[in-house]
Amino acid sequence: MIREALAVAWREVRLVAYRAAALGVLVARRPLREVPLVATLVDRRLELGGANLVVQIRIESFGSPVDGRVQLELLDRGSRLAQISAEAQGGLVNARFAMSGAGPHSINVQLAADPSRTATVPIVGSRAAERSQTTLSPLGNEVKGSLLPSEGSRPVRGIFLEDGAARSTPFRLERVDTEKARITAATRVETARIVVIDPTYPAARPDAVDPVTGPHPAHFDEKYKLGEKLFIQGKIEAAHAVFDEALASQTGAPHPNYRYYLACCFAREGSVLPALDMLRGALRDGFRDFDHMAADDDLSALRGHPAFEAIKAGGRKEIALDDVEAGAVIEVDMPGPLGLLAIGAYVSGEPWEGWAALITPAAIAPRITVPERATPGGEARIEIDSGRAVDGASVYLVIKDARLLTPDTPASRLAGGIKAYAEGAGKALTVGKVAPADLEAKPRRYTAYDHRLDAEQCHEIAVETERLARAMLDAEGQR
Repeated sequence: MIREALAVAWREVRLVAYRAAALGVLVARRPLREVPLVATLVDRRLELGGANLVVQIRIESFGSPVDGRVQLELLDRGSRLAQISAEAQGGLVNARFAMSGAGPHSINVQLAADPSRTATVPIVGSRAAERSQTTLSPLGNEVKGSLLPSEGSRPVRGIFLEDGAARSTPFRLERVDTEKARITAATRVETARIVVIDPTYPAARPDAVDPVTGPHPAHFDEKYKLGEKLFIQGKIEAAHAVFDEALASQTGAPHPNYRYYLACCFAREGSVLPALDMLRGALRDGFRDFDHMAADDDLSALRGHPAFEAIKAGGRKEIALDDVEAGAVIEVDMPGPLGLLAIGAYVSGEPWEGWAALITPAAIAPRITVPERATPGGEARIEIDSGRAVDGASVYLVIKDARLLTPDTPASRLAGGIKAYAEGAGKALTVGKVAPADLEAKPRRYTAYDHRLDAEQCHEIAVETERLARAMLDAEGQR
């Protein structure tokens, strides 16, 4: 039914160069039909700490702006929460509702002059878990985020940031929406460890093959052995085809070497992005020999690429600091779209910990241009500027009936995942001094405070945080 509802209406797509950026030109020739009533959400925001929802809705009937009285109903999963009457002027109507319920919410619109004309508008980001305020940083000025905007909030990747109360912490974070975290020491710190986690780093699948204890494909797979032989002989194209076939023939979880070899084939052929994708696949299959990956000349085409350097780092990095003076600024590169910052330190002889979740702004800003009006039976020209000046861009474009919108969009789903991860991190970590009893009860929990311990031990705090946050994210996604 959903597939039938999608009005995928194009017949022709052309990619051309335009102002040094990829521009997609699409012409939709499917006949258009005007409908009795279409309602579109122009603006929505929360007031009074989330107690009220304020909306502006555009209403058109048979393609013309509506003027006059309309009935508006706020619905929570189909159940009416409130009903008001409002006046539409020039096709726009403003309304305010008391906000409650688990969501997702929608607004039903009905013309007072003709009750048979109705339309429904979904409120993106209206679930209770989405619209609630989640702390993203308690370091210095507290920063919170919600999927629904409020007065003065600023957007980043579908999350609306809002500054909260000032907190007295030994480290202050300048901002959470950045690719480079700037942390200022508010006081002298004897020693500190900063651990950065990339939540998007590919995790091994539950059924992944252990390359140390599992059977090696060279011992049982003739296609793998042939592909390896061709690769060593320098017949990369032929080896690529054989490894493709060998991987496709696997009935269970494949050994990570299949995709690792395919990554090497792509890299030797100069196809950087497919090689990176295959490396990520190898990680999900259980590959963990990062020393070999870093030294592998077959991957030399990838060296220096930010994504490859991030893959080599294992999704985590650590910065060791000693004798940090008050006012010192520490800059840390963050992964995208989300990075988790965990800090362990000794301040005035006492252990202290803190954390923050940072969101990197989108690297590209695609723009779409559509005609203000589409004539029934005519053509609609849609232009897509990817915003990328050098490499090519792939565009996934879906044209839907305006009456069949949903409370979820790709942007809101990403924002919801980021918010859920930050929520989980906030429950896994704390901000403040660590009691001696906690250090004795959970010595491994606070290994980041001891600068004599090695990096693997210092990562314990990061590993536990990631495990708990991923569990929270998975649970949220199942709701």
